[in-house]
Amino acid sequence: MSAPKATVQDLLDEGFLAADFGSPPDFVTADTGYLARALLLAGRWVAARVGQAFYDAAQADTFACDQMARAEVHYASAMLWNRRSKFLDANAGAGLQNDQYKVLAYLQTMAANALDAALGEVAEAIRASGGDASQSFPGSALSSGTIETGRYPSSDDPEGVNQVQPFNFGELPIWW
Repeated sequence: MSAPKATVQDLLDEGFLAADFGSPPDFVTADTGYLARALLLAGRWVAARVGQAFYDAAQADTFACDQMARAEVHYASAMLWNRRSKFLDANAGAGLQNDQYKVLAYLQTMAANALDAALGEVAEAIRASGGDASQSFPGSALSSGTIETGRYPSSDDPEGVNQVQPFNFGELPIWW
């Protein structure tokens, strides 16, 4: 597999700091650091989405390569937002941070938005290669169904489970 299209500097430009993750000593180390490992995983994800051959063949300074780099940054950002959320949640003081759930919800929203952006960038990279991006994403089908509830009997209810039972007003207490 080729090296990721994005760089550690791209993630630093997104605003991620070592202090946000417990200050790991190798946070910005080029090939083996915290951010580099996140980019390596992101590169594998993008290569799996667009196809390894297309990923390896993408030339620098092309639109497709730029989109793949942006997808890597977004996917790595989604991972980092999730990690940041878990780091904060693990270090939250019990009862001392009343609004901590708002911060965690914000971080989870940012992670979801970053993943959506990564999928969009992957679709653009696939389109740039002349491919059909709609075939790469599951969940594009429509499904429907009906649920029958209520007090009315169903026409296909042989057991009579949905049958209406008559109500006897004589069973009500006198004060009713």
